[in-house]
Amino acid sequence: MTEQIVDLIEANMPASSDVVSVAKGAGGEAGRVVAAETATDVATHLTDEALAAKIDKHGVGQVTLDNLSNEVKTAMAGGTTLIWDETTNDLNMEQAMRPRYGFIPCDALMLLSPDDPHASGVYVNGLSGRVNTAPDASYRIYVVPVQGHDTLYINREANTSLQIAFTSRYNDPTTLANGTNLIGYISGWRANETTKPAAGMPYEVPIPDGSRYAVCSSNDMTHLYVSVRTGISGVDRVWHDPRIAELDAAKLDARPTRNIFDPSNLRYRVDGYYVSADDGTFVAREGYMCVAIPVDPGVHLSFSPGFERVCFYRDWVGELTGLGVRHGTQLSVFVAGTVQGGLQDYPVPDGAHMMIVSIKTANITRAQIEVGSASTPYVSGRPGISVTDIHDLDRTLTVGPGRMYSTISAAVAAASDSDEILVYPGIYNESVHAWGKRLRIRGTSKRDCILRHSAMHYADPPLEMSRGELSNLTVIGDDSGTPTDSSRAYCMHVEDDAAAGGSLFVHDVVFENAVHACVGIGLRNHCTLEFRGCEFHATGAANTAVYAHDHETSTHGEDDQHLAIIDCSLETAGGTVIKLQSQEISGNHATLCAQRNIIVNTANPSNLVTMSKWDGRDEGQDGLLGSYAWTLEPTSQMNTADILNAV
Repeated sequence: MTEQIVDLIEANMPASSDVVSVAKGAGGEAGRVVAAETATDVATHLTDEALAAKIDKHGVGQVTLDNLSNEVKTAMAGGTTLIWDETTNDLNMEQAMRPRYGFIPCDALMLLSPDDPHASGVYVNGLSGRVNTAPDASYRIYVVPVQGHDTLYINREANTSLQIAFTSRYNDPTTLANGTNLIGYISGWRANETTKPAAGMPYEVPIPDGSRYAVCSSNDMTHLYVSVRTGISGVDRVWHDPRIAELDAAKLDARPTRNIFDPSNLRYRVDGYYVSADDGTFVAREGYMCVAIPVDPGVHLSFSPGFERVCFYRDWVGELTGLGVRHGTQLSVFVAGTVQGGLQDYPVPDGAHMMIVSIKTANITRAQIEVGSASTPYVSGRPGISVTDIHDLDRTLTVGPGRMYSTISAAVAAASDSDEILVYPGIYNESVHAWGKRLRIRGTSKRDCILRHSAMHYADPPLEMSRGELSNLTVIGDDSGTPTDSSRAYCMHVEDDAAAGGSLFVHDVVFENAVHACVGIGLRNHCTLEFRGCEFHATGAANTAVYAHDHETSTHGEDDQHLAIIDCSLETAGGTVIKLQSQEISGNHATLCAQRNIIVNTANPSNLVTMSKWDGRDEGQDGLLGSYAWTLEPTSQMNTADILNAV
């Protein structure tokens, strides 16, 4: 971090000296300590004593919109336009800063880095999908994933040698040579000087239907960026800087000073829905929007008129974008809700860390939520900004050949809560232990990103995970190796005390196990686990697709445990497809929501869902609807197994 701050200052960006009060009030003791240490480190790296004198030890640590001096605003905008005021947005800020400081827009990460695997001395013809010998060795070919997106953004500085061919199959760039025809070629594109976009704007390249990869070639990759999103969703990552990694444990997260309602940030907003104040689920409704806002228990909030639903949850999901919100979705454990608009002095309930508000889009113009006992005159939503926010410490760690990490386990070990781990195509033969962390593990291709490991040892499964998000890959437990005992492993084991009060969202994942259940689940109190759009293939003769039990605890009355299986296909070769067990703890209660699932047992069609006590007695399907700890949610419907359809 020091290095980046020094660069800004030596580029003649003076530091504000009027931010001490905000650093003290918002940064907290940890923020003040880190700010002071960072400032001291910066000052010692500056060669110009006059520049070093401009550093305010507290001001470096915390900056908000209200207290930035005009001098700083003008300098950061290149001496022309104020970056932050009530009318500008993140994109304006990025475009103003990029020419001066080299910040570039990117998706969760840049899709292309010069260090990625590539072919040299050749280029791809975008019009034919054929690889040709290049005029010199400076030409390179890279392959990047684009599946699920409709536009590729290329920076304006890309020269006319840049050609892109879109394909439906993965082509290993290191094997591409003269005469190679790309597998699955669809169509192509080439940069053209006559159609260069306006200054500060990128090329917008339509991604053809069916495209999974873009094969890019140019003789100037150093100045090229490729992304599937534009705007300041993040600046160029500095994950390799150990000084920033050291600050992970003491992030200087900014707190807004006034209006915390900001509907302009698309990462935390979803359109076309409101949230139910009864159960916290999303309900489709045209003309509405929902906005997620982090909160702290016990804080008092005051709302302007116009908010129709306010719901509180126990966990913070990070962002709404890309989570596939649908009717009935609940992102985390619901705590409480209200339908009152214009609330004043409303306390955030105990245990709540996320708030989602619903409002008609027509009413957002002067909507306001403030920390305090009463509403005050309107100001636009203006979240605070900290130096750690600028350097984007909620990182994306990449896994694959030539990426940041060669194994998923190494990325998990290096990750902190809320980090994303992006897995590139390959077969990863390893056991990944992610209990105790809240991470987003995402594959770039569900069929091509494969986590595989022996399932012969119960304590060493392919994956252990209990909080966060898992998506878009395949997890396989095979029968390799020699067993040392009679216990076998699940593909994914979800059982960790750290899951209490949290949530795990699993979508678009394929599970396959040859020797045991695909997924083994031990719920915890105040816990929600949702599978959506997944495939479960239990290929052994007696294996189960999904096995779940309520919390093993001596504490009675843990009645907030939830499992949802939605839009999934579950298949076994004789074993029970879904098996639920009760620990028989008085007062404990777990719920199952099952919607639109295909349930198949190829060897025993009647053995689909069973419910049993822990000791295995009285096993039978009649226990599902309330005889034991499990209850079927009334919204369960449209499943091929009638027992999962609520009456």
